[in-house]
Amino acid sequence: MAAPATSLTVGLFGSDLDFLKAIGSALGKKGTESDLLFWNKKERETAITAIAPVTYPERVVPMLQLASLCDYPVLAADSLDAALGETVIALAATEKRGLLVLRNPETADRVRSLVKDRLRGWISMDWSGEESLRRIRELLPGITPTRDAHALCTVVLDHAFAVRGVGTVGLGFVRRGILRVHDELRLAPLDKSVLVRSIQRFDEDQTEAPPGSRVGVALKGVEPEEIERGSLLTADAAVVSDAACVVRPFRRAEFAKDPLEPGGRGYHLQVGLYTRPVVLDGVGAELRATADRPMPLDPGERSFLAVLRGPGGLRILGHGPVAR
Repeated sequence: MAAPATSLTVGLFGSDLDFLKAIGSALGKKGTESDLLFWNKKERETAITAIAPVTYPERVVPMLQLASLCDYPVLAADSLDAALGETVIALAATEKRGLLVLRNPETADRVRSLVKDRLRGWISMDWSGEESLRRIRELLPGITPTRDAHALCTVVLDHAFAVRGVGTVGLGFVRRGILRVHDELRLAPLDKSVLVRSIQRFDEDQTEAPPGSRVGVALKGVEPEEIERGSLLTADAAVVSDAACVVRPFRRAEFAKDPLEPGGRGYHLQVGLYTRPVVLDGVGAELRATADRPMPLDPGERSFLAVLRGPGGLRILGHGPVAR
């Protein structure tokens, strides 16, 4: 069976997990579940993957990872609280357009005021049950993110495991370029050479996968425990593995109060889906930081500087694109 021609990754955001699960279940069949929960659906020419960060707001990292990963964010808002404000700041940093679902008529106007100048280009919807689900299902197939099929292939991995008779299997997304069977790619940040033995989309074998695709890849030359979330399979020499990272321009998050000083510890830097503790080397128009071990650095990739405390206050301290 032919694979879908286009793919869309939908991020489901909000603090009511049951509500996000209801939307996800309406969009596809439940798939991988960890601190990120996946739903997948294939409809003729479009493949939709919906993802929710199930441990948010207790843990901020999965929410930030999803903000970086998704093509189209859907934010469900019912009250003005710290979690909503933090999520709006994260999504505003990505500059992506999305859908705001207003669940509570009593707070709808105040939520609109909060997001008006922060989530530019977003559309809003007052929640009306099944009718709203129908409208969301109709909306998503018409969204076509810009892809670069001519770039050198790069795949971001989010899960890995061993399959008897197959070996190491990684799950992830083709970020750019075309992934092909028998490609020999570099796994960053380990900088190991690995061979793509096979590719699956929706449990069907494929000889190649275009950018945007959700894929399962059988890999030769690496063990599952060597693959971390955010590891990159790449043919692009511009992707480097280094503990020293520069973010430029670096922007302090709105309402962030934690001091940022050279030598400061207790911070985590997230680059794409990869997160490590860092020591700050310099803070200003650019952020210079050193992680506890090499990170996969893809120039231009969105990064977040955060503190990993519990919910209740803003944990995002700043953001910006990776310079190297």
